[in-house]
Amino acid sequence: FRARRNDISSPPRRHPPAMECRQLHNSAQEDAKALRALELGPASESEATSLVLSLASRIRQLQTAAASLPDAQRSMWDQRTGWAHQELTQLTSERVRDHATGSIDPDAVVRIIYACADALAVVEAGKAAAEAAMATET
Repeated sequence: FRARRNDISSPPRRHPPAMECRQLHNSAQEDAKALRALELGPASESEATSLVLSLASRIRQLQTAAASLPDAQRSMWDQRTGWAHQELTQLTSERVRDHATGSIDPDAVVRIIYACADALAVVEAGKAAAEAAMATET
């Protein structure tokens, strides 16, 4: 897992909920576009995995932000979140298929899980470092 411009471990800036939804949706669209542009295959797997994780993170953040909106706005953002979820499902499915057989490649699925574990380890290490720094200040 490598750091990127839109690293999933950094929290989004706080904006009014509707504006936050718009920004998260735009970021998700950028990730999806970049993922679609990558060729399928081992050469792009690392970048594709990073984009899949980033896209998933944006969608989860969008779901959370949309939940805080008034009903009239929430239904629109819930629909957009649903579409983004469908796109993530389709793009991920393309990345975990063995293109020779068309079946799911279990190793590709496990590599995505490993990338998730790596991202979590980075977050946990940052949390531990912050907690250690706070403990030495008190």
